[in-house]
This record gives sequence, C-alpha cells and structure tokens, in this order.
Amino acid sequence: MFRAPTYRHNISYYIKDVRGTNLTDRDALLVAIVRRPRRERIGRRTIVYGSSVNTVERLASALRLRAFHRLADGSNTTLGTFYDDPSGILVTTNYFGASMDPEDVGLVVYYRTPATLLEYI
Repeated sequence: MFRAPTYRHNISYYIKDVRGTNLTDRDALLVAIVRRPRRERIGRRTIVYGSSVNTVERLASALRLRAFHRLADGSNTTLGTFYDDPSGILVTTNYFGASMDPEDVGLVVYYRTPATLLEYI
C-alpha cells in the first residue's frame, strides 16, 4: 500500500454553496470565476466539467466557447485550440474529459458535484 500526505503546495480547493440560487445566477458566477484574472493562472489552462451534454452546451455558450463532448461538431478543432493555447479554456462533460491529461492546468471547475469518485479521476 502506498501512502502519501494529502497536502500539496500547488493545489487548493474551494467549494461554493449555490443552493437556493437560480440557474442564471449560477452560470454568471461560473463565468466570473473562470474569466477572473488570477496571477497564479497566467499561462495555465482551465477545464470546466459539466454533468451532461446540455449543461456543457449552456456553459460553453455563457463563456462564448465551443463545447467539447461526444456529440459536438468540431470536437477535434475545439480540443486542438485548447491544447495550442497555454491559457485555453475547455468546457466538457465529466466522462468525455476524463480521458485527457493536459499539462499546466491552473483551474478545474466542477459545475455540479460529481456523483461518484471516479468522475474526479
């Protein structure tokens, strides 16, 4: 069995309780978080995970981006743009995004808490 401390100096997390807020306000909060300039995220990518294709499409639209999921047109172009831009933003489903391992990710947002631990991997 391998054991290691859970503390990592380069990783932090924050949970925002949005219960009781409407969908429009939640989407606006996501846009504000993702678009907020942060010194520690300069030159680092952002991934936003949504739990469904409909959610990902809505969030990508709010961020003025193309969604990345199994049904999306131009998925290869969307993914290529993300990898080519050191500050790229990708909006994808939990399942579809799980197969990726990009370098230099500065922010990961789960729009809704994943139902299982496997969705975090």
